[in-house]
Amino acid sequence: MKMEVLIATMKRDSIDFLEKMNIESDTVVVNQLGDIPSNQREYKGKKLIIKNALETGLSRSRNMALSLSTADICLIADDDIKYVPGYEKKILETYEDYPEADIIAFQVDRIGGKRNKAFRSSVHWENKLSLFKISSVEITIKRQSIKKKKLSFNENIGAGTKFGQGEESVFLTDAYNRGLKILYVPIKIGETDVSDSSWFTGYDKTFFKAKGVSFYLMNPRWHFLLYMQFIFRKYSMYRKDINLRSAYLAMCEGKREYIDLIKGDRND
Repeated sequence: MKMEVLIATMKRDSIDFLEKMNIESDTVVVNQLGDIPSNQREYKGKKLIIKNALETGLSRSRNMALSLSTADICLIADDDIKYVPGYEKKILETYEDYPEADIIAFQVDRIGGKRNKAFRSSVHWENKLSLFKISSVEITIKRQSIKKKKLSFNENIGAGTKFGQGEESVFLTDAYNRGLKILYVPIKIGETDVSDSSWFTGYDKTFFKAKGVSFYLMNPRWHFLLYMQFIFRKYSMYRKDINLRSAYLAMCEGKREYIDLIKGDRND
């Protein structure tokens, strides 16, 4: 099996950041609003594909990178991840151990902030509820599996859009609903510094509007139940920033705005 790291980045004019990421495998870089010299096609003896793009939006970058990839296994990456030595071997060996898995989530530790994440300590085959525990940079994918199911990231949500989060949960839910097998393994492959997050601005109305959209897309019929479980279960997390009623109403507002956005796109 061959693996590629799929990196979404912005406004780069060089590949210096790959050194900080400790890249040691074949790589695809989608560089929005930047200009890395197009003749750069190798990095430390490994294949490097670079696409400079004028379009913005994290989900759009993810989809573009997937379309450029030719690998068996793809690792979803942001440009602020630092990978552990031997990460490629760890990932490929895990797929050999679990050949039935279509998607495997690994451990990417969070450092430098208050939003640290407690990872599960045992292997777990994911279900609709446990998918919420997975972040995008923890995801690896069998490329042919998602290609056969015609899966992609929703380009109307995620960083760089009006609804700036939740694209990974929607993607994983779509994959699960279409019969793909998703596994979590407690193996660390990297870490990310969250001290200066570019998308998280607090538990405000914008945050809950985006949550409302992602929950709606994950379960259009029973999304309001997801709203209720989240606002009650996570109340201690956000209670200093917004009250329970306002959080719920923001979710509903986000859903309405998303539906209007999609209707507008169809009418154009």
